[in-house]
Amino acid sequence: MSEIIITASEEFIDAVAERVLQKSNPDYANKIKTYTVADVAAIVGKTAQTIRAHIDKDYLKGTKVGKSYFFTQKQLDNYVNTPI
Repeated sequence: MSEIIITASEEFIDAVAERVLQKSNPDYANKIKTYTVADVAAIVGKTAQTIRAHIDKDYLKGTKVGKSYFFTQKQLDNYVNTPI
């Protein structure tokens, strides 16, 4: 039997895990706090345009749904605690 090795980032694994939990337990989705670009901008005191630029530069990682981005508390914490 062949062995397949897949390499994935921690952020990707976290996002997949959250989606699996949301699908398997609908109540779980109601317990996770997510933030929008506008939320993050208000929290960190920057404009939404600056936040979008930081997303493009990979300073802030999130999940894109359609044209919108959503961020978990962990992603927000990583962004706030990482010098730019």
